Amino acid sequence: MQPFVRKMNSSTALLLGFICLPCGYGLLLYGANSGSIFLVLAGTMLAGTACYGFTYLGGLQLIVERGKKEAARAVAGYYLFAYLGLGIPSVFVGLFADIYGTQIVLILFFLLVVAACLILFVSGARQKQK
Repeated sequence: MQPFVRKMNSSTALLLGFICLPCGYGLLLYGANSGSIFLVLAGTMLAGTACYGFTYLGGLQLIVERGKKEAARAVAGYYLFAYLGLGIPSVFVGLFADIYGTQIVLILFFLLVVAACLILFVSGARQKQK
């Protein structure tokens, strides 16, 4: 997927990622709740495509485009926040799953992902119009 995304406009790649991520995570969650390994794998594939294809490369490309004078610093900051964004939610989902139960925490996390993607999608669409 990454070679395909590299040829795309960075804003378009990000917007596609903000659509694919909640769809993939929702499919994964539904598959896990219904016991369907096929849906879990399909959801994982779609979420992975969104995360490591569209949003990761699209965001990295956008950072480099906007921070040309200090591209190295911009990329370093992007990587820092990418790793924090991967690690922190995992820790808190695991912690809260132990306290409140796996299913409820995964559903709440799904709702948080949907809300974040909607906010970012709307924000990105507005900037694209300008």
